[in-house]
Amino acid sequence: QILLGLLETYNALGHLEGKTQEEKIQAFQYAGSQLLVALHEATLGMPFEEILESEYENLVSLEAKRIYISVCTMNRLNIPVRAGIISRIHRIPFRDFSMRLFKPLEHVIYSEEDRTIKDFVYRARHHIIADIIFERILKNESDRFNEYYNCLSSLNLDYSSDFYIFSNFTKAKNLLSIFTNIEYIYSIFEKALELSPDDPYILQQKCLFEINRPNGDLDLATRCINRAIELLPSNAHFKNTKSQLFIKKSKLSRSTLESSKYLQSARKMAQESKDKNNKDTYNDHTLARIALMELKNVLESGKTDFETPLLQQLI
Repeated sequence: QILLGLLETYNALGHLEGKTQEEKIQAFQYAGSQLLVALHEATLGMPFEEILESEYENLVSLEAKRIYISVCTMNRLNIPVRAGIISRIHRIPFRDFSMRLFKPLEHVIYSEEDRTIKDFVYRARHHIIADIIFERILKNESDRFNEYYNCLSSLNLDYSSDFYIFSNFTKAKNLLSIFTNIEYIYSIFEKALELSPDDPYILQQKCLFEINRPNGDLDLATRCINRAIELLPSNAHFKNTKSQLFIKKSKLSRSTLESSKYLQSARKMAQESKDKNNKDTYNDHTLARIALMELKNVLESGKTDFETPLLQQLI
């Protein structure tokens, strides 16, 4: 708001002229990360990532570095990190936080009291900074796994902030982007199901992991998604995930007949998902994929008369 005030004083609002105060603030929030990077690089003459890495290396103690990494590992999701999590991971009594956390990290971590949960929470100066620290410092995959696993193990799912971290930590897409060692990912899912037993959403993510990883175990994927649907039959997204599983099986089929059977099952699941949630365009995308694969199967079988009812329907 101070910066907006200066721009107004000097008639430098540009395209923000005439917008409401809320719209102006939203515009700055959107551009905040780019502005942060530009200011640091312009004033210090170094690439932004190198500046952040240098800050980390200059922290006064190994313990301070470890705490900073833990905060960044979770705050990269743009959610504040409870003091209770930090205390549990690093075995720091709350009475020692001032000396062991606040003072050594006062320039790189912000703290505030969350009156709703009656606990202090911590965040990096920006979630993009937290992500850069995570990527640049934890380059070794085993170090990355150990930190990730320790953070996951220390969550208390009764807190909404912890549950949000938990949900993002266990998304198949995120895990596949962070780890190449599948045993690490299996260990994370095992810990997640220990924290939240028979959780249908975790089972869905296990299924998606097997679908999307190289040489995935599709039998395991089938068991996981069937159990998820059994636990929560009203969830349309689970039906769509099962449709994706059938599509994967179709791609791996050894014959056109087998492929076509899996595509029929995929279409049935995708249509059921759409019927439960017709506002989700992802189902339309899935149905379009299925139609293209069915068309490919028909053409490869030698049927090229586009006047036939079957090809007309697919087209």
